[in-house]
Amino acid sequence: MMVARLRNMYPRLWGCLVILICGITFSVAAQDCTLSAFVEPSNAVVGQSILYILKLECAEKPDGPPDLPLIDSDLGFSDFRSAGTSSQLQIVNGRVSQTFEYRYSFSVSRKGRFKIPPARIVVGERELKSNEVEIVIGDTPSAPAANLPEELRGRIAPPQVQGNPRLQNALFGKIFVLAVPETTSPVAGQQFLLSYYLGIEQEALQRAGFDVSRFRGGGVEVPDFQGFVKDEIFPLPQRLSFREQMIEGRRYVFAPLYQVAITPTRTGKLTIEPFQLSLSFPYRGARPRPLTGGPFFDDFFDFDFGLLDSIPITVSSIPVTIDVQALPRPADGTNFSGAVGAFSLKAELDKSRAKANEDVVRLRVVLEGEGNASAASPPVLPQIEGVSLLEEPKSSSERRIENDKLISRKSFDYLLRPVKEGEVSIPSLELTVYNVKSGQYETLRTEPLNLLVAPGIARPALVAPLASATSTTTSSGGLSSVTPRTDLRYIHDRPLRVDKGRWIVLRRPWIYGSVGLPALLVAMAFVFGKRRERILADLQGYRRSRARSRAEDALASAKRRAEKAPVDAFAAIGDALRTYFADKLGRESAGALTAEEILTLLEERGVSPETRAQLRSALEQCDSVRYAPASATAADAKALAHQVAQLLEEVDQCL
Repeated sequence: MMVARLRNMYPRLWGCLVILICGITFSVAAQDCTLSAFVEPSNAVVGQSILYILKLECAEKPDGPPDLPLIDSDLGFSDFRSAGTSSQLQIVNGRVSQTFEYRYSFSVSRKGRFKIPPARIVVGERELKSNEVEIVIGDTPSAPAANLPEELRGRIAPPQVQGNPRLQNALFGKIFVLAVPETTSPVAGQQFLLSYYLGIEQEALQRAGFDVSRFRGGGVEVPDFQGFVKDEIFPLPQRLSFREQMIEGRRYVFAPLYQVAITPTRTGKLTIEPFQLSLSFPYRGARPRPLTGGPFFDDFFDFDFGLLDSIPITVSSIPVTIDVQALPRPADGTNFSGAVGAFSLKAELDKSRAKANEDVVRLRVVLEGEGNASAASPPVLPQIEGVSLLEEPKSSSERRIENDKLISRKSFDYLLRPVKEGEVSIPSLELTVYNVKSGQYETLRTEPLNLLVAPGIARPALVAPLASATSTTTSSGGLSSVTPRTDLRYIHDRPLRVDKGRWIVLRRPWIYGSVGLPALLVAMAFVFGKRRERILADLQGYRRSRARSRAEDALASAKRRAEKAPVDAFAAIGDALRTYFADKLGRESAGALTAEEILTLLEERGVSPETRAQLRSALEQCDSVRYAPASATAADAKALAHQVAQLLEEVDQCL
């Protein structure tokens, strides 16, 4: 009887279970998905790091990361950088809810009131749109004259201490990042140094109760240097070396953090985003040990922000505004080499004596000075009587730092062969540069050189054959009798015989080839001509279809040559990238396609910001190796070629 009752209850139980499942499904499906945006803080100062937070509340998982709002770079906004993502799942009363949070950091280099457009995200078949966010950017606060030296006023930003504005104001001028550009008004093509230093007023931090001897550094945000070609001179150190400096009677210690040589790629006002550094200070009030006199600690960027006795502090430099001036137009007939700076030019021979037609002499021309010498084209070597040029000149570049100045050097090697004995004069060579100190174009000249050439191997002369002296002619002018010469060697010692009754054609099969080859060539020319006509009819389509395979072949070739010539490998990767985009985007010349133009076109075609940022980094890395060939390694070239191949696979789907 009990069994019968249970059997009768089965349909009811199944019905309740179905109703419960349908109710949960309905509650999940009925939940509205919302995407909200906000910033922290909403009132900030110029150069301050700001968080842009997107919060998605939905039961379904989004198809991918959100599409961030597009903001005009002229407004002073830096690129959004990912600051982490998180997700949370909750089930309350049968109702399923999920929260996805995306965090991005950015900074603004101009004051004013700005509106950040909505962001978008795709969930299933729906596209969600966030709200618009307003942010107010004010001037960097300045401290009273009694609290901040005149030399630092307007050049440093206050530190950021979350949740403690009082301490944040107290630390203004006590710990900061100082940006020191070599110039703020360069001309187009001028290379200059930009250095970042960590400054600390040790005694002031000690009075505030910090243990300065045990602080550590963490997250670092280096500017993107948009609009510049960058060349790292001093990368982020693992050890900080402080030096003491007195400023208006106050004792500071400074440690170099980062140094880069940058060359503007366009004129006008360009803004470099702040350099940002996160620090952790133990708050114990212990007496600090001196920071000067050598390396600070072995692993400065190795610490745990979770320490209970530490206070996280973020220090940033102020944005650096560079006003790039256009180069004046050179006078008619001036052959500008492309080098901008203050240079000297000299020439030397590797030997002063040589033998004609035997020795090779190297003429080395060296351009050296403050500026970007690697941009210079080689001087024109005039024709020299008695000397031949064996090949086009080869060049090499190097750089060094002297008295906080970037000194670059470029050498041009000409290989010469003297072909005539006597004294040979190597005339002066000329190179026109733009001198940033005088603000004028100037033509540099080398000193004339002399080379003493001794007799060497004479060139063999071509002698025409002469008739035999034993030949006689008849009175009519014809040969009457010829006496055979005994000094001649014949190819055949036996007489030539031809078998009668057989066709010579059958005994010479190569004659078939000589007869059929012209017909085959005509047929091939017809086929290739038709194919050429089809290609020319749609040349852009053909280039577009072949762009990916051409780029992959070029990248594979760059990998192979990386071991022997890493600099050439980097150049090949850059050429492969620009050629690929020129083919895909229908441009005639790859060399005229700038990185900014490529990224703008990719943005219009919906390529993700992460991919565009990686492509920008790859192009800048390829360009920077031209100015710093010593920094190129085979491992870096292979890794970059592999990364570019993956990026092109993603980009190819959008193009």
